[in-house]
Amino acid sequence: MNRLTQYLLFAVAVSSTLFLNVARVQAQELNCRVQVIAPQIANVESSIFESMEENIQEFMNGRRWTNDQILFEERIECSFQITIS
Repeated sequence: MNRLTQYLLFAVAVSSTLFLNVARVQAQELNCRVQVIAPQIANVESSIFESMEENIQEFMNGRRWTNDQILFEERIECSFQITIS
């Protein structure tokens, strides 16, 4: 086999391995914090944005993204900052 054929076979083997590994990716539960910022919005009660924070956070953390039994410690830590202008 010449060098070009060897490189092509290697590239195909690596890319197929990467594809198979990506295809096996599964969802996992979240433990996220949400912050809603609206610095340019005037004459609106801040309780609206606090309620929005709580509702989004409740949805993201309460949603079952997988059927697996995930412990709280195993959840993915994340945070969202939503800016409303």
